[in-house]
Amino acid sequence: MKSFLIALAITLSACAQSTYHTATPIASGTNELGVSAGLGYASGDYSFLGSDDSEPDSKQLRPTLDLSYRRGLNTWSDLGVHVGTSLLRVDYNAALVNSPSFALSLNPQLDTHLRLTMGIYADVLKSSGAIVTLNLSPSYIFLEESPAAGAGILLKIPIGAFSAILYFQTEKVLKVARSLRPALSLTGGLGLAYGF
Repeated sequence: MKSFLIALAITLSACAQSTYHTATPIASGTNELGVSAGLGYASGDYSFLGSDDSEPDSKQLRPTLDLSYRRGLNTWSDLGVHVGTSLLRVDYNAALVNSPSFALSLNPQLDTHLRLTMGIYADVLKSSGAIVTLNLSPSYIFLEESPAAGAGILLKIPIGAFSAILYFQTEKVLKVARSLRPALSLTGGLGLAYGF
């Protein structure tokens, strides 16, 4: 039963998306508050009660709700807190490159499932009218000694003090305890961010 609950928690936590900000840090001393809603799909194969027999694929489509807060620390970094449908995550966004047309950042993240993620974010389209951000997010879940890999895309359209956000994120847990097949999640949705 314990392995079932742990595997289920990992599968559900995979639905929480990490694509909710750009590679470009927000301005020093400013704040950004965001909310997004969407749908998450998760599937996984896991054993029940520690047996070698696998349960049928557990698949589900469910709504997601995410709240985020970011604070600009200096010209090249910001700090964020993300409360998702199934987790709490803290991240630090440090820009390696931040030009008017391109940004590249490293984004270490730690969440309540003891998942450590090193996000690599790139603003591949960056203008006053829109920012398109791609990310790769390799991670490691310490409770299960399980590596995972994620990727996502974010479109952010500034509208005055607000920004409209469209995102898509996918993640594959490469090894779930006593699993024959790894867990997979897909998440997408719309959001709104307010800068102040």
